[in-house]
Amino acid sequence: MVRDAHGRKMSKSLGNGIDPLEVINGESLAGLQTRLGKGNLDPKELVIAKEGQVKDFPNGIPECGADALRFALVSYTTQSYNINMDVQRVVCYRQWCNKMWNAVRFAMMKLGDNYTPPVKTLCPETMPFSCKWILSVLNKAVTKTVDSLNAFELADAANTVYSWWQYQFCDVFIEAIKPCFSGENSDRTHAQDTLWVCLETGLRLLHPFMPFVTEELWQRLPSPKGCEREASIMICEYPSPIEEWTDKKVEAEMEMVMATVKTIRTLRAAESMERQRNEKLHAFALCGNITTLEIMQSHELEIRTLASLSSFEVVLKGEDRASQAGSAVVETVNENLKVYLKVDGAAIDPEAEREKMRKKIEEIQNQKEKLEKSMGVSWYEEKVPAHIKEENARKLAKLLQDGIGKTTLAKRFYNKIIENFEEQRVFISNVREKSSGQDGLVNLQKTFITELFRSAPEIEDVNIGREKIREKIHEKKILAVLVDVDSKDQVDVLVRYYGLIVITTRDEEILNRLSVNQKWCNKMWNAVRFAMMKLGDNYTPPVKTLCPETMPFSCKWILSVLNKAVTKTVDSLNAFELADAGNTVYSWWQYQFCDVFIEAIKPCFSGENLDRTHAQDTLWVCLETGLRLLHPFMPFVTEELWQRLPSPKGCEREASIMICEYPSPIEEWTDEKVEAEMEMVMATVKTIRTLRAAESMERQRNDKLHAFALCGNITTLEIMQSHELEIRTLASLSSFEVVLKGEDRASQAGSAVVETVNENLKVYLKVDGAAIDPEAEREKMRKKIEEIQNQKEKLEKSMGVSWYEEKVPAHIKEENARKLEKLLQELDLFQES
Repeated sequence: MVRDAHGRKMSKSLGNGIDPLEVINGESLAGLQTRLGKGNLDPKELVIAKEGQVKDFPNGIPECGADALRFALVSYTTQSYNINMDVQRVVCYRQWCNKMWNAVRFAMMKLGDNYTPPVKTLCPETMPFSCKWILSVLNKAVTKTVDSLNAFELADAANTVYSWWQYQFCDVFIEAIKPCFSGENSDRTHAQDTLWVCLETGLRLLHPFMPFVTEELWQRLPSPKGCEREASIMICEYPSPIEEWTDKKVEAEMEMVMATVKTIRTLRAAESMERQRNEKLHAFALCGNITTLEIMQSHELEIRTLASLSSFEVVLKGEDRASQAGSAVVETVNENLKVYLKVDGAAIDPEAEREKMRKKIEEIQNQKEKLEKSMGVSWYEEKVPAHIKEENARKLAKLLQDGIGKTTLAKRFYNKIIENFEEQRVFISNVREKSSGQDGLVNLQKTFITELFRSAPEIEDVNIGREKIREKIHEKKILAVLVDVDSKDQVDVLVRYYGLIVITTRDEEILNRLSVNQKWCNKMWNAVRFAMMKLGDNYTPPVKTLCPETMPFSCKWILSVLNKAVTKTVDSLNAFELADAGNTVYSWWQYQFCDVFIEAIKPCFSGENLDRTHAQDTLWVCLETGLRLLHPFMPFVTEELWQRLPSPKGCEREASIMICEYPSPIEEWTDEKVEAEMEMVMATVKTIRTLRAAESMERQRNDKLHAFALCGNITTLEIMQSHELEIRTLASLSSFEVVLKGEDRASQAGSAVVETVNENLKVYLKVDGAAIDPEAEREKMRKKIEEIQNQKEKLEKSMGVSWYEEKVPAHIKEENARKLEKLLQELDLFQES
């Protein structure tokens, strides 16, 4: 139902009815009231209706056109079955149409009469930064619009197109490319081509929502020569994504550029800047690290153009450039960037600036308290949807960052947990019997959080200073007494740290996990002992970041999965998902580094192996990075092990792991292809281990046996052949051969047990013939087929209910379809076997 702007049902008596034709063509207040007078309203109701019209439409309804009305109605579909129709919103869309007209006029002026549009798809590689960026965000807008239309989410599609046109193309790109058209600029042709492509694609993208204005503007664009264009935009192909245009790095850099520009504009808009608001001023950026410095320097032109500056300089923090500031107003963009805008000294009122800052801090504090209050209600964890909780956590992290300025990840971590300690007591109470009381564990956790201050001297308003932190660290022996009534060694205390942190989501399992984590500590000790033995006394660690290109397969793989673990851990900590962060670190250490990598590189240390140096460097990097990654969860054991590692020569190392920089992702280490190949290698190894573990293999379980793989295609064959050494090492085989299906190697099998790895790979393990019971093997196969058949029937039954297609979410239907396909493939494989 279409209601008025106040949510009231439209009725004659209220005078709030809106005729679509009056919105399209416009109508004066007198005309609206004349229409009312021609109706059959009671005189008293007529007076009320006219008063309502005067209040809602004091100047009548301006002419908006059909396109603006159509777009407004589509954008309203995010609401439920009721639409609160506000004519002012339609007016805004009409003004947007004017903005598009002006954009096309600008383009026609800059393209000129002799311009010929490109026939081929643009290649952004050689283009200026602004052109790369607009093509990337256009591609993202096309993808999102197409996906939204396919899902019938019309409002999302409309808002995506609007955002691109309004906030990216018109507000940023058109302004940013203006310098390209001044003088004989070498980027003029790139700017012209990108401008034409954006307009042509953007109009086709918008056409379903605004058919008339897009048709008119599209017809005015020049068409490529030697290429017949459609007679109307209506019969043109709808835009589709172009993969080469997407550039995440460029988008991230532009995000920082625009944050800087908006900060400068905010400084300009201050009351104290009234006298100099329209002047081109000088500004400079103070950067906290080299990365930020390089981004600012490379995009100086865009910042100067978009912020209307006379000049823009970039300074690295620590350089002796104090005189730069002079009379300037300053604003923080992020933790690594501040912007100074030079102004007339007489225009600055220091007290007013301080008052403004106090008000800003107070405003952020109020927002933070309000958000924390809403997150602190008793039913929050149970009833609030996960995506809203994630959004609230992000908002809280941003507010903390804005309010503190130099806040580190650890500081935000601290605020989040310390302020919710009463909730922490809920799961702490489950270990009361194993501790000396709740207070001991609360103090333990407080100390753990305190140790997360990685840069305490740099934090301006931190509650606990450097010396306090050191005092807390030195209390670890006292804490051991408080927590560990069984008087075990210190490792047990470290285990309790980790157990408490990891199990914030499943508190009833804390006691069961403590002993498991203690064993894991022992495993880490053994890993470091192995490393120290293989590195030797004369080993010198690398100073530069490792380049995996020339490394052996196992080293490439462990660096790639380490990088993934770092990314996921940092993201989880930023979202305060402590259990996810802890489990990610645990999985990497336990199942990838210790269980696979250490075993896989052992052949590198036998004899004069050429890969020995690569293996040593990778081993050291993994241990050093992995210990820093684990440190917030296990501060004592990581400190002890980290101190034992050799340090790079000619590079001063921090005195403690606690004040080292937390790991951050290294893009060059990621290798999806290597990870996919290792997944197949490990699937093969696990299959061979499963065959070994069978009861019939009891006699030969510890023997080094021969195995071979039967591959269904060339790709699988090549992967198996190239990683024969890893499979042989990890599966403890005497030899491992690879055979292509169809080759005359039937004699290979002999007395062997067989297992299917996937649809293109089977593994045969040669055994003593006397050890095999053929009937038992057939029975095992029959049971497996029966188990898969039951799973398949159960899944088909759940997918066959009458309401399945209508009510089940799309992602669950896709997942079920994948599961069913996998079960059918497995069933075919086992039946064939």
